[in-house]
Amino acid sequence: RCDSCKQYCSHCQDFPAIYSDITAGEVGSQNGYTTVVAWTERGKELVESAIAKELFEIGKASEEDLKAAINFKSKRELLMFEKPPRQRVLDYITDQGPTTISDMVKDLNLEPKKVRYEALRLTQKMLVEMKVEPEMDEPMFSLVCE
Repeated sequence: RCDSCKQYCSHCQDFPAIYSDITAGEVGSQNGYTTVVAWTERGKELVESAIAKELFEIGKASEEDLKAAINFKSKRELLMFEKPPRQRVLDYITDQGPTTISDMVKDLNLEPKKVRYEALRLTQKMLVEMKVEPEMDEPMFSLVCE
């Protein structure tokens, strides 16, 4: 069972070992073998203990293949975990306080049309409120406080 996602699985999505002491997989090993990588001191102790008890065999693994797989997987995970624009807009308003479309566009690096759309959708969902004042050039968006 995975402690990071609390699910039982047959394939670990945490190959770059963000949450693990050890990882195991076929990358870098010869056919019929599994590569085990220790990422922490605790993991190193576990692997050494398994070797001492003859539960693991020591073999050769391609460090180059391992590094390439970790780099590829890490980049892919970063892309998969990028927040959607609506969540980015909501997080920005939550963190920065009352703000305008112009400020969000500049800081979030999103198109003005996209920021405006997401801010208005958040207003419709009553998560943020929009205030329009005559002396302001554009509306101000802030969190709805209950």
